[in-house]
Amino acid sequence: MFTKTSQQAVRVPAKHARTSHDRTHAGLSMWTHLTALLVASVVAAMAFGLPAEPLQISNSFERPVEIEVALPLPDAAQASLYQASEPLDANAWTTATVQPGDNLSRIFNRLGLKADDLYSLMACCRESKSLTLLKPGETFKIRTDDGGELVELVRTSQRDSALRLFREGDHFKVGKFRHFIEKRPSFVAATVRRSFPADARAAGLSEHLLKQLQGIVGKRLDLSADLQPGASFTILFEEDFFSGEKIGDGDILAIDLVQQDRQFRVVGFRDSSGELRYYTPQGESLRPAFLRYPVRFDKISSRFNLSRRHPLLGVRRPHKGVDLAAPAGTPIRAVGDGVVQDVGWQSGYGKTIVLDHGRGYTTLYGHMSRFNKKLQVGSSVSKGQIIGYVGRTGLATGNHVHYEFRVNDQPRNPLTVALPGDPPLKGQQRARFQQKTQLLLAQLDLHQRTQLALNSTASGQ
Repeated sequence: MFTKTSQQAVRVPAKHARTSHDRTHAGLSMWTHLTALLVASVVAAMAFGLPAEPLQISNSFERPVEIEVALPLPDAAQASLYQASEPLDANAWTTATVQPGDNLSRIFNRLGLKADDLYSLMACCRESKSLTLLKPGETFKIRTDDGGELVELVRTSQRDSALRLFREGDHFKVGKFRHFIEKRPSFVAATVRRSFPADARAAGLSEHLLKQLQGIVGKRLDLSADLQPGASFTILFEEDFFSGEKIGDGDILAIDLVQQDRQFRVVGFRDSSGELRYYTPQGESLRPAFLRYPVRFDKISSRFNLSRRHPLLGVRRPHKGVDLAAPAGTPIRAVGDGVVQDVGWQSGYGKTIVLDHGRGYTTLYGHMSRFNKKLQVGSSVSKGQIIGYVGRTGLATGNHVHYEFRVNDQPRNPLTVALPGDPPLKGQQRARFQQKTQLLLAQLDLHQRTQLALNSTASGQ
C-alpha cells in the first residue's frame, strides 16, 4: 500500500481558535471548508477500504512500541485566548520584522520614529537592554499617537510572554504580558518520498520543530535512516500567535511515525509542575532519569576497573567508578532526582556524597572540595542540582570527582550502564494522562487515515 504513495502534505489549523477577537475573522470560513474537506477525506478513506484500526507494530524497531503522546486537550478553557490586562486593537499597531543586519535604530528610522523616543526607550530600564540583541525574523508591535510619537512597543518573539514598554509621561516603563501568546493547535502530515528531513521541511515542518522532534525521539530512532521512502508521518504541534499574527511554532504535542507495518507513537503530557514530557502509551517516559555525567570534565583520568592497581597505594584495589578530571571548584551535579543518603568524609574518598535515587539506584561522588551547604542526610535533590564542587580531598593525585553508579548495591560502569527512564506514571497522574491523551490519539488516527486516503487518491490518478 505504501510503495505507490506520493507525498501529499496536509496542514490545517485547528477548528477552535483560542481567541475571541479572531472568531469573526474572514479566514474562519476557510478553516470551515478545510475541516469539511478533512472529514470528507476520512469518508474517502473508508471507501478505499483502508484499515479502521491502528496499524500493528512489528519487532523491527529497536524498541517497537505504539507510543502515544499525552497532550494538553484543546478544550474550551484552552481554546480561549489567555487574556492580557488590555486587549490590543490590531488596527492601531504597526508590525516591524527584524531584517538581517538590523538594529533598533534602523527599525526606528525605517518607520519614521523619533530618535528621542529611541533614547528614552533604551534608558528606561534594565529590560530594554535586551533590545540590543535582535534576531532576523523576530517581530515587534509598535503603536504611535497621532503626532507620530512612540506610545508603546511590544516584543512578541517570546515563547511564554511578551515584553512591553509603554510611555508614561516623558519616560517609558516596562511590563510583561504573561500568557499573552495565543496557542493554536496545528499539524503536518505527509509521506516520505526522498528523505524524512527534506520531505518534512517541504510539508511545512519548521527547523524549530525538526530540532524538537529529534530531541524527543532521537534516542529511539534515527529519523533519516529509519524512515525510508513510503513511510508516513503526522506531527501535532502548537503555533504561537500574537494579536492575530503567527510569531512562531510552539511545542510538539503528538507524533505518529509509520514505516510499513511498524508504528511509533509519542504523546506529550504536562506534569503537575507544568513541564511537558513525552511518554509511550503505557505511560513510560522517553526521557532518561539520569544524566550520563555529573560534571563538565576535561578528561577521564581513571576508568571503571575492578582489578585496577591503586596509583598511590600500589596494591590491587577495585576501581568501582570513573575519575572525571576537572578544575578545582567546578560544580558537581546530581545525575538524577534522589535523597541524600550520606554526606561527609569517607576514608580514601575524602568529602563524599551518596544519593539514593530509588528503584535500587544509588550514586557516589568523591574527593569534593566542599559540599552544597544546604544538603544534609535526608535532603531531596533534583536532577542537575549542584551538590558540591570538584577537589582532591582524600587519596587523590589531582582535582577530579570519583563517580560511582550502583544498581542494587552492585557497581556498574558509569560510562556504559543503561540509564533507565523516568519512573512510569502511576495513580492519579496516570489516570489524568490517559484522560488527556484520548483526544490527541484520536486526532492522530484521523490525520493518519486522511493522509492514507489522499495517498490512495493520488496513486489512483
